[in-house]
Amino acid sequence: MAGLLSCLRSFLRYLRDVRHLKVLDSEKVKRVRIPNRTVDYRTKDEVDRLMGAIPAHTWSGRRDKALIEALFCTGMRISEALSLDRDQIDWERTKPESSGEGTRNASSCGVGNSSVCTVGGCAR
Repeated sequence: MAGLLSCLRSFLRYLRDVRHLKVLDSEKVKRVRIPNRTVDYRTKDEVDRLMGAIPAHTWSGRRDKALIEALFCTGMRISEALSLDRDQIDWERTKPESSGEGTRNASSCGVGNSSVCTVGGCAR
């Protein structure tokens, strides 16, 4: 929206200054103020309920649990997590590395890494 308004303001100035037309003053077109977004964090109980709702006895459940653990532990975006290859995971420490905007390394988190290790096939 801000880009459109900026374009309109420039066009109005062009019409006034170059074409010498009587048009609306470009300064009367107000810039839109976008409020800052607030970040909504998940509580530990919400994360525990989410992890408990995933069926860990199926392969797809273990895969989904590993994906969610990787997202929560590293802060990766979903596209970064989905583009991970097996060679980008440190299987000794079970920590994935992302190469998106800056490198995000997994730190210790309350979720755990058991699913990452189960899906990856490393020994625990």
